[in-house]
Amino acid sequence: MSIKQKGKVLVGMQRRLEIYRKGKLIDVDEKLIDMEDLVVNAGLNALCGQAFDVSGSRPAVFNYVAIGTGTASPAASDTALGAEAMRVTGTYAKDAPVGECSMDGTFNITATLALTECGLLNAASAGTLYCRDTYTVKNVVSGDTVKVYYTPKFQVP
Repeated sequence: MSIKQKGKVLVGMQRRLEIYRKGKLIDVDEKLIDMEDLVVNAGLNALCGQAFDVSGSRPAVFNYVAIGTGTASPAASDTALGAEAMRVTGTYAKDAPVGECSMDGTFNITATLALTECGLLNAASAGTLYCRDTYTVKNVVSGDTVKVYYTPKFQVP
């Protein structure tokens, strides 16, 4: 796994995308990404507020997963997906390793789409973008299921 050291804490994220047709897994796209390449500026600022802001203005948690068809490369200044197609409430789990958790989203596809991006946000619509990632096109049709898994990792070396 390629994880860069940021001060004294190692941070990274794994993203996995699975596509099912008629209940059978037909495509998998997995990527290990360091936070510098994935988490946007607004997401980093919101993460600080979630962890340390004791006021009533603490940002909401990033429990929404989105998929889309935008093709522009992710940039630190991104505030939304390039062309969001769907957003679902994710499922959080605290994974067994210390400093590791997951946020997963399942999408029941109702149209033909050429998916190329996914991300995490903190609201059912609009909200703050935490991260955005692009991948090679995944063509899906009505009836398909897409599962997106994000696994952030925080470790002290």
